[in-house]
Amino acid sequence: MQQQKPQNQKNANLMSPEHHKQKMDDLRMTLGFGQGANTANKIDNNLLTFHEKVDSLLEEEDELRLKHVEYVREAAKLLN
Repeated sequence: MQQQKPQNQKNANLMSPEHHKQKMDDLRMTLGFGQGANTANKIDNNLLTFHEKVDSLLEEEDELRLKHVEYVREAAKLLN
């Protein structure tokens, strides 16, 4: 019989809100945001928005993948 992971371990690879905020703050700093309007190499705000949306989509994808794996495991149990 297969052992199941506890519920809290199953979502371990999903990003916590604190981790997400820290990641976005690091990205803003890397891209030059918050250094004033006179920064010559300031990156367009669209790039930051793009990164935020991609990050959100990747997180949704992880959640859907976890749900899919859970459903497949349930179906496998029913077949056995």
